[in-house]
Amino acid sequence: MAPRETSGDHRRLPTLEDPRAVLRRHGLRPKRSWGQNFLVNLALVERIADEVAAGGAEHVVEIGAGAGTLTAALAARIPAVTAIERDRDLAALLRVELGEGGPIEVVEADAAKYDLGAACAGRVTAVAGNLPYQLTGRLMRVVIGARDSIERTVITVQREVADRIVASPGTKSYGVLSVL
Repeated sequence: MAPRETSGDHRRLPTLEDPRAVLRRHGLRPKRSWGQNFLVNLALVERIADEVAAGGAEHVVEIGAGAGTLTAALAARIPAVTAIERDRDLAALLRVELGEGGPIEVVEADAAKYDLGAACAGRVTAVAGNLPYQLTGRLMRVVIGARDSIERTVITVQREVADRIVASPGTKSYGVLSVL
C-alpha cells in the first residue's frame, strides 16, 4: 500500500491493495486461532467503505483493521480513521503500510475491551469492521453499548451469524444475537 496523494486536500493515503499481497510482503499469515479472515474482494471493500461514508461521518472506528485494506478505503472517504488491531504483528504492519499521523490512527488494542464510546465522543462517528466469528457477540455488545455515540455501523459477519442476527422469535436460530 504505497501512499498516494488525494486530489484537492493533499492528504497522503494508502492505495487499496489485496491483503494477501500485503501479508506476504511482511512475511505474515492469518492467525486462524484468532479467527483472522481478510476481505480479499476489493469491490466489496469499496462497497463497505461507500456505505460507511454515506452516513456523513467525520470519523470512523474500524474494528480489526488487519492488513489495512478496508482502512485505506475508509481513509479515502472519511477525514479521520481510528484503526483498532489487537494483533501486535498486524498493528506494526499497519504503521508501516499506512504511515504514522495523518488521517489514520493505529491503536493496538483488544476491541472487545476498547472504550468505543470515548473514542466516538464529540464527533459524528461510524463503526466498521469484518468481525471474527468467535468474537461477533462480544464485539456487537461493545458497539451496542456505545450506540448513543455512533451515527452508523457497517459490519460484515459470517453467514450463519447473520442468520442468527435476523432470526425470528420462536425459531431454532433465535437467541442472544437476535435480541441484540
